[in-house]
Amino acid sequence: MRCAINLPAQKISYTQRLCALLIIGCVWVTSNAQAAAPAYEQPAYDQRIELFGKSWGLLKYFHSEIAACRVDWDAVFIDLYPQIGGTGTTAEFNDLLHKLIDEAGPNTQRGPLPDDPEPHLQQAVDYSWLNSEFIAEATRLRLQAVLDAFRPGDHCLVGTGPAGEPVFDADQGYFDTAGVYPAEAYRMLAVFRFWHAINYFFPYKHLLSQPWEQSLRAFIPRVSAAANAREYHLAMKAFTARIEDSHAFFSSSDYFEYLGSFEAYTPFHARFVEGKTVVVRALAGTGLQPGDVIIRFNGQPIQSVRNTYRSFLHGSNPIVLEREVTETLLWGRDGSRVALTLERNGEEFSLAVTRGLQNRGRVIGSGGPVWRTENLGACTMGYVDMGRLTTSQLDSMMTALRPTDGIIFDLRNYPNGTLWPLVSNYLFAAPIHIASFAAPNTRHPGRFTWFENTIGRGTSAPYQGRLLILFNEDTQSQAEFTVMGLEQHPNAVKIGSQTAAADGNITSVKLPDGITAYFTGLGTYYPDGTGTQRVGIVPDLSVHPSIAGIRQGRDEVLEAAMNCDALNPEWPLLPTPDPGMYFDPARSGHGLVFGRAGRKYIAINYSYDDAGTAEWQFAVGEVDGGVFQLDELSQVTRDAVTRAVQVTPVSDAALLADFQRGPYSIDCASSTPGLKRDAARFQWQFGPDSGVWCIERLVFSTDPPTTDFSGLWSAGSADSGWGISVDTQGDILLAVMAYHDAQGQAVWAVGVGELSSDGVAELTMQQLTGYCRTCPVADRVATNVGRMRLELREPSQAFVPGNQASFDLTPHGDDSYHWRRDAVPVKLLTEPAR
Repeated sequence: MRCAINLPAQKISYTQRLCALLIIGCVWVTSNAQAAAPAYEQPAYDQRIELFGKSWGLLKYFHSEIAACRVDWDAVFIDLYPQIGGTGTTAEFNDLLHKLIDEAGPNTQRGPLPDDPEPHLQQAVDYSWLNSEFIAEATRLRLQAVLDAFRPGDHCLVGTGPAGEPVFDADQGYFDTAGVYPAEAYRMLAVFRFWHAINYFFPYKHLLSQPWEQSLRAFIPRVSAAANAREYHLAMKAFTARIEDSHAFFSSSDYFEYLGSFEAYTPFHARFVEGKTVVVRALAGTGLQPGDVIIRFNGQPIQSVRNTYRSFLHGSNPIVLEREVTETLLWGRDGSRVALTLERNGEEFSLAVTRGLQNRGRVIGSGGPVWRTENLGACTMGYVDMGRLTTSQLDSMMTALRPTDGIIFDLRNYPNGTLWPLVSNYLFAAPIHIASFAAPNTRHPGRFTWFENTIGRGTSAPYQGRLLILFNEDTQSQAEFTVMGLEQHPNAVKIGSQTAAADGNITSVKLPDGITAYFTGLGTYYPDGTGTQRVGIVPDLSVHPSIAGIRQGRDEVLEAAMNCDALNPEWPLLPTPDPGMYFDPARSGHGLVFGRAGRKYIAINYSYDDAGTAEWQFAVGEVDGGVFQLDELSQVTRDAVTRAVQVTPVSDAALLADFQRGPYSIDCASSTPGLKRDAARFQWQFGPDSGVWCIERLVFSTDPPTTDFSGLWSAGSADSGWGISVDTQGDILLAVMAYHDAQGQAVWAVGVGELSSDGVAELTMQQLTGYCRTCPVADRVATNVGRMRLELREPSQAFVPGNQASFDLTPHGDDSYHWRRDAVPVKLLTEPAR
């Protein structure tokens, strides 16, 4: 179905953008077809591999003899795995599982049963596979008996590190195979060794976008079918990346060989900015300038190259994944050439550069002093490069910066352990409870120990000025932990964009053929239990670099902090929704239209009912702490006979839109790379139905309107029960008409068109037939239902001569009933947008 919203020919680019944003009824058929793809059916052979590997892992971590290393359990796997292919019947497969159990030897029950842990200290481990049709009852009972007999105790293959993270140093059988391509049994041993380490000891398994079992099923055939060492290593790299962890590093000679090694760097540095690969710094003589956009890389379209790397690289969230892609592109062998096609000021040009051993330090390294003072006239600001500051420099730094009104701590880097003495000696009057941790219980796989972490001693003379903390996607691990400490200062403000969202000590796992895989082994939480993994640190003021700013040589994040306004205790203001339409790109046709009225926000909740008919409700609420919370929701209907308006409260409904932390939630950060400024996490409930969507403001023009008529317009009490939501951007006007059909049920229609210089818009209105809130995404059908003419002279909450609307609408396209007004005066129900 093509987007059928009509616009003048000269405005076709706006129409295309509206379609691209999936506004309301415009949807690409191909995307729906992908959503409806049939579920993957696992072949019987792969199912037997999965069940064999899961049984092996269950015994590995819960059987007393294996826990004492009285059995070479890896050797048992290697010996029995090839026999899976010969198990043509269920009985034969169960005979193989009995051999596996027999190899473990007699099981011994040890010690008393532990108390049941609190829910947040127990990782969900799925044992439903024990009821598989491929596992006979006698086999299931033997495996279940091992679980029932288990008592917590030391395990020879997994221990506990100094911070509570799991350590697998003793579990590295067949790691050193001298570069010999391993047979299938060894490759699958790698899959199950890593899978079980995550299954029992990864503190964030519950945050994965896909169940960990699904990832296993996806990679069993891929690793099994790997034809050579490179395919095997790349498959394992992609498999380990499925844990969506910025600490999911991967090391192997074959992998590095495929990438051309990480020994040399291009003579420029690039970042992923506004969806493009952008040069941010370059060495002299390269011909490159900051702001140059890379279009082709070694002859290939840059997005094609990025897509290839993205398929096996890792990251806790999309922006970190893009960071990893960009960095991987820039590394290679010393002396290797990179051919580039770039865009600068609308012109394309090509050149080639050479990677060098010293390049990265030269293009990444920061110049100037580690700290400095800036006199801004009305105030003085200190600046500290936390990536270069050392503990031995702290006293000198604080002596120099203590007289300032504010100190900017730049953590867009990796610090050097300076947080702890900063807390103890300079910034805080007392110790701080900085975080709580969930440490895997290596004596009881699947369970975790919760403990609190307090740091520092405090000082009698803490710094009293403003603390401004800068961060971005390069802020990872200790850097994020440092932000968590600094932000507890009573005068702290956080500025920047989404961090790498991987905090906590790193654990490594050795796998056959020289592979080392890593993951975050310690769960890190704020003192109130709020998580940081995959979300990262949420700024008080969201600031992203822009291509225009890079070309101008500006550091827009630093500029936001380096100003005296930042000293105002009320700065920055918490986000509030701008007037306009907010929609979920993944479920277009559902969302909110916002307008402000004093302390209240008025919103139209638009959606479709169970029959797919467009419907709306009238909502009123407040925005507190950046969160819109519903006060009341009303269903507005009209008596089919008397035409009297009936307003009925919807008592079993709840709406909440979080514009502060919401865009950084796992739901939204994964679906909205770059975290658009006006994004929110939208939670809704209607009776027994509920859901979480990620909504963002519909933007169809970056140009400001000559006069902003955005808001909710109505005819007032003289003609109540209907209204028009108007959004003006540039010289385009979008209108959503909320009105009623012949039966008095609330329906809506949408139109978009050019707004003339004298405030007139002629709109063709369309009604959409869609899908309900809980229904699968489906194609929508647009029906022309009439025309509307808006004449708007002045955005005002009073009736102003010349503000009027004319329309003739036929709900559902039924010409037997017309909703008609001719030049009816209208006024803003909400405050003027500007």
